[in-house]
Amino acid sequence: MIYLIVKTITMSDMNAREFNIKEYLPHVFLFNSLSDEDLSEIAKVCSIIRPKKNTLVFNQDCLADYFYVVVIGKISIFRVNKHGEEQVIHIHTDNEVVAEAAIFDRMKYPASCKTIKDSTLVKIPRIALINLIMKRPETSLKIMSAYAMRLREFVSKVEYLSIVDVKQRILRYFIKNKTIFQGKFIVELHMTKKEFSQILGTVPETLSRNLGKLKKDKIIKETKNHFEIISMEKINNLIGD
Repeated sequence: MIYLIVKTITMSDMNAREFNIKEYLPHVFLFNSLSDEDLSEIAKVCSIIRPKKNTLVFNQDCLADYFYVVVIGKISIFRVNKHGEEQVIHIHTDNEVVAEAAIFDRMKYPASCKTIKDSTLVKIPRIALINLIMKRPETSLKIMSAYAMRLREFVSKVEYLSIVDVKQRILRYFIKNKTIFQGKFIVELHMTKKEFSQILGTVPETLSRNLGKLKKDKIIKETKNHFEIISMEKINNLIGD
C-alpha cells in the first residue's frame, strides 16, 4: 500500500482567521484547564497538518516526537500482524488527542496511525510540552486532573458496555444521532460497519446479526446511505425509556 507524505503547514502559512490554535486548544480535554499563558506557550510551537485520506501520520516503532489532536476528520490507530494485515485498535474523531500516552510512557509509537478521510490535525512537539511542565510544575497537576476525569469517563463506558447488550447500544446510538428528514427519523452513519462496531464495543458479525434482528422486527429499515427508524415506540420499550 502506498501512502502520501504529510506536509506540515505552520500558522504563518495560514490565514489566522481560518484557524487559531490557541483559541482551539481549550476544546481539547488535555488543555482545557490550562492558563492563557500556558496555552500561548503551547500554541507557539504547534503546527497544522492537513493529510488527505489514507495518509500515514506516524509509523509503529518510530520515535514519538509528536502527538496530535484531530480538529476535523477521522484517523485509525492500527498494528500490522504477521500476515501483513492491519488490525484496527482505535478510531479517533473530532477533538480527540492521539498518541499522547506514547509521549509520557515511551519514546516510540506502539502502533501506526493513518487517516480514514481528509483531516485537519494539530501537531504538538513532545519536547515543547515537557519543557512547559518543567518550567511550570503546576501545569502537570492540571494535565493529571484532566486525565483523571478522562479515566472516570472510561470506567463509566466499561460499566455501560458490561450491562447494556449490543441491540440496546445500537438503538441508543440511533436515538442520540437521529435527524428528521421529510417527516422521518433518519440516522446517517458516515462510517463503515466495522468502524460502527468498534464504536459500540463489539465485532462486525455481532453488529450485523443484531441489525438483522432489528430490521426483521420492523424497528429500523436500512437503505444504501442511511437507517430509518420505523417504530420509536418499540425502541423505547426495548431500551426501557
